[in-house]
Amino acid sequence: MKLSMWILADWLGEFAPSLHIIEGKAGLTGTRLYSAGSPEQDPSAAIIGDAAQMLPRGSRARTDAVLCLNGEDWLLFDHGDVGVILNACLEAFEFYNAWESAIKDVAYASPDAPFEKLLDLSSPVLKNPILVADWKGEVLAISRNHKPIADRETWGHWVDQGYFPSYTYDRLKNYPQFLEDMNRSEEIRIFDFPQFEYRCIHFSVRYNNETSLYVHIIEDDTKLTEGLIQVASVLKQTIAIVLDRSNVMAKTNQIVSLFSDIIAGKYPERDALVWVRSQLGWDKSKTWYLVIFRNFLPESFSETALLEVLKKQVRKGCSFIWENHPIMIVDCEEWSVAFPKIKKLLGGSGFCCGVSMPFDKQKDLPFALNQAKLSMELSDGKNTIAMCEDCAWSYIVKEIKSQITDMQMLHPAVKVLQEHDRQTGGQLTRTLYEYLRHERSADATSKALFIHRNSLRYRLDRIEELIDADLNDPDTRMYIILSYEIKEMTSS
Repeated sequence: MKLSMWILADWLGEFAPSLHIIEGKAGLTGTRLYSAGSPEQDPSAAIIGDAAQMLPRGSRARTDAVLCLNGEDWLLFDHGDVGVILNACLEAFEFYNAWESAIKDVAYASPDAPFEKLLDLSSPVLKNPILVADWKGEVLAISRNHKPIADRETWGHWVDQGYFPSYTYDRLKNYPQFLEDMNRSEEIRIFDFPQFEYRCIHFSVRYNNETSLYVHIIEDDTKLTEGLIQVASVLKQTIAIVLDRSNVMAKTNQIVSLFSDIIAGKYPERDALVWVRSQLGWDKSKTWYLVIFRNFLPESFSETALLEVLKKQVRKGCSFIWENHPIMIVDCEEWSVAFPKIKKLLGGSGFCCGVSMPFDKQKDLPFALNQAKLSMELSDGKNTIAMCEDCAWSYIVKEIKSQITDMQMLHPAVKVLQEHDRQTGGQLTRTLYEYLRHERSADATSKALFIHRNSLRYRLDRIEELIDADLNDPDTRMYIILSYEIKEMTSS
C-alpha cells in the first residue's frame, strides 16, 4: 500500500510533529535514512534524518530535531532519536501493507459479499465505526467492535431495522451540496452535520455505471483527517473488487429492480421505498403515471436505444425494461413537460406508448401497468400516446354492455324516445342525450344540436311529457347517459 505524508502524520501523531504538507499524495512505498553523501531525494520514499543536516544552512531548527521529508512536504519532530522515528515509519508501512493484503485476500477469496469481514479488518485501521449500505438504503454491514455513535436514534435504526431511516433524506435536503455528491459523485469526502452530531467520511461505489453502495466512516473515536480519507480510498478499491467478483449485485442491482419487484407483487420495506423515491427527486411527488412502450416496426431503433434517450429526456422519470418492453414511471407534474418530448421522440419511430391512470401509491404499480397496456391495446397503434383516461369510459361501457343489453336493462326513457322518433321522425332521443351530456346547459345543448333555444325548450317540454324520469336526480341522469352509451356501442 502506498502511503502519504498525511498518513504518516496520523501514524506519528504521538510525537506531535509540525506539519508542512503541500502535495500529500499517496505515493510512498518506503522510508530510508538521510545520507549527506547522497542527498538527492527518492520521490517514492520518506527521507528521515537530523533536521540540522537536511535543512538548508541558516534554517532555524533545533539541533536535536528530526525531519521526515518527501519533496516539498515535511514533518518536523522535537525528538532527538532518528532511529525511533525511522522505526515508527517502518512499522507504518508494515501495518498498512498487511491490512491491504488482508482485505484484498478476503475480496478475492470470498464468493459472497464479505462486508462484515472487511469492516472487522478495517476497524483497527480507520479507528471509527463503519457502515456499508446498498443503493436502497439497506444496511449490509456495521463494524461490530464500536459502541453506538452520538446520534443514537440513527444508530439504533441501522441495527434494529437494517435500513437508513426515512428521515435521512430530509436531513440531507438541508445540505444540498452533500445531497448532490451522494447521488452523483464518486469522490471521497467529509460530510459534516453538526446539528445532528454526525460527521463522516462518505463515498459511493458504482457498479455497471450506477451507484450500488454507500460507505460511511463515522467520526467517533478518532478525528477524521486527510490521511484517513486516503486510507478509505483503499477500502473503496477493495469493495469495488467485491462487487465485481461476488454475486451481491444479482440481488441488489439497480434502483429499477425495486419497481420491478413491486410490479411482480413483492413490496419493499418502507424505508427502502422512501430512500429510492428521494433519490429520484420524488420526495414531494404525490401522483405518478406508468408509461409502457411498444415497437410496431421491429426494423426501427431498439428498445434499449429508446430507454437511454428516455433517461436523458425525462428528468423526473425512472425508466427500465420489463418483459421486453420499455417502461417509465414519471411524476404527474413532470408529465406536461415530458409529453411533448415523448411525442416528438416517438414520431415516425415505430413506437407508441400507453399511459396509466394517475396513481398515488407505489403498491398500485401492477394496476397501473395493466391500465397502460389496456390503453395501448385499445388504441391499436392509432395514437402515438394513448392515455388511459381517454379510453377508460369506453372500456367500462364495453365491459358491461353485454350484461345490460342481454337483460334489457337500458333505462325505459331511451326506448320511449326511440319509438317516438321512429314514428315521428323527431330527434328527441339525441336531444335528451346532448342535454344530459352538457350537464343540462341550454346554451351548450343548443349549440351542439344547432337549434334555437326556444326549439330546445319545446323539445325538453315534450320529453318531460313522454318519459317517467326525474332528471333532477343525479343517479337517474347517470343511468340514462350510461344507457345511451351502451345503445350507441351496441348499434355500432
